[in-house]
Amino acid sequence: MTDADDYAEAVRQRRERSADLPRAGRPTIALVTDRPDAPLLGLLTSAGWSVTGLLTTDVFDGLLWAAQTPGVARNYLDLTELLSDPELDACCLALPPSGLGSVLVATLQAGLHTLLPEPAELGADLVRRALEAAEDSGAEHAVAMQQRWRAPVARVARALDSGELGPPAQLTVRGWPTGAAPTAELLDVVTRWCGDVVAVCASPDELPARELPGGATVRWALLTSSGATVLVAHDGAGAPLLRLSCPQGRVEVEAGPGDGTLELPFELPEPLPEPTTLRTDGLRTTATRLAEAVQRSEGVATPYDGWPWPSTLRDLFVVERIREALRSSAAERRWVETA
Repeated sequence: MTDADDYAEAVRQRRERSADLPRAGRPTIALVTDRPDAPLLGLLTSAGWSVTGLLTTDVFDGLLWAAQTPGVARNYLDLTELLSDPELDACCLALPPSGLGSVLVATLQAGLHTLLPEPAELGADLVRRALEAAEDSGAEHAVAMQQRWRAPVARVARALDSGELGPPAQLTVRGWPTGAAPTAELLDVVTRWCGDVVAVCASPDELPARELPGGATVRWALLTSSGATVLVAHDGAGAPLLRLSCPQGRVEVEAGPGDGTLELPFELPEPLPEPTTLRTDGLRTTATRLAEAVQRSEGVATPYDGWPWPSTLRDLFVVERIREALRSSAAERRWVETA
């Protein structure tokens, strides 16, 4: 058989397995990474996966790592060999953004369910292509976010949904880290609390405010579909702080280690859940939900007991559109509507 025949046969077998209910045994996953990452491999195993293969940038690193790791049967020499493995169900892509995009599209085209351990910056066009590939093949996809799984963030979302707080009026963010993943995490929370972002501003002369109370410098602003404005500052003392103003009062969420802290203007009708690894580790929770979805042949973002549920490439696409609008705003020095 040719490589093309092997590839076609692997895709066919994956489609057949996706129709089998219930699935027998753990789903299989390969870890694709630029360097050996034993903690990530262990996390995938604890999340319900059988890690059966590795693909590393350095083939010799992969050979040594596979030989030292029980249960890992294959060290793939290249991506084509991985895509043509008929026993493989999924991939976890722990790669730098420069090499991630093409691999992401290829795994989804091959019908491999795909997990991203963090929200990388890939651009809206590439994420759109990945979504189209997943739609054609039926592959599931998940992107591990951390903030949406924190208990205070989820509690505020429930309070907004129930009307306890009223509609959001303004969100100020102090001390938020820069970088691709932190920015994606923040935008994910903003869209959940305040609705879709409809316009952005990254031009200092056009910002609605230059400073937050206490002196932190506002770097960019968002206008959301709820009517709420969002002001973001990267400097400021202490842990990152989100302050949400609503008709019924003000909410403060400290996005520190673990579950963070929460101050609400009313009594909690139910206790906050005890901090657990499952709730606070967004990657572990997302990997677990993806494994369960594969076993049940259902969508990974199917609600279990309400929000939060795992984020997918659809959520990352929303983030990328906002990022691109922010770049346009900085270049054009004006407010820019999101596409």
